[in-house]
Amino acid sequence: MAANALNVDRIYILARSDEAAGGSAVSMVHAWQRQNIPTLDAVALSSIAPDSPELAAWFAPLLAGEPVITHTAAAGTVVGKLMRRMRNLSTLMVPLLVAGEYWGYLGIDDCKLERPWTGAEIDVLKTLAQVVGALILREQAQVLLQNSEERFRAVSDTAQDAIIMMDAAATVVYWNRAAESIFGYSTGEAIGKSVHDWLAPARFHDKSTMA
Repeated sequence: MAANALNVDRIYILARSDEAAGGSAVSMVHAWQRQNIPTLDAVALSSIAPDSPELAAWFAPLLAGEPVITHTAAAGTVVGKLMRRMRNLSTLMVPLLVAGEYWGYLGIDDCKLERPWTGAEIDVLKTLAQVVGALILREQAQVLLQNSEERFRAVSDTAQDAIIMMDAAATVVYWNRAAESIFGYSTGEAIGKSVHDWLAPARFHDKSTMA
């Protein structure tokens, strides 16, 4: 996994949860840590007030699209306290964008040494953030599509008019309750059949019978 490839002790994804706080309020989405490394969770994050000026200053470069490197020894009072609680010596964070908008950040920690974080490591984390951002965007699109389909079905199931959907080959792919009542065929009977079989009189199915 990515954490092993980067040889880090902790990797996490945090989502921006309060735009009014200048991006400094975050919520936990995912975290992984090596065995015997403290878990970064909602309880740990709640130890810092979201309106902390120090926290806002810490996140400011992320909002500008820049990475943030922090060492516990040089961290401010608030940030340093969190890092020591997490037994963390070095942190690298990069912004996480979804559809070009700042969504949160991807972070990695080293709990064993004060790591300088090379340009190559920063580039790898940026690439990983792009992959995560693309996956989040796809998941959001799937949720929107599912919600749209559920709303459509809720409306069509109570409609008084027949609603029939078919593909390019005129095969029925959707048949609402009104269609069942009007045409006398259940959804199970209609789905997957050609619409011509249901709507055209039988004498027109065989072209040889047409004058």
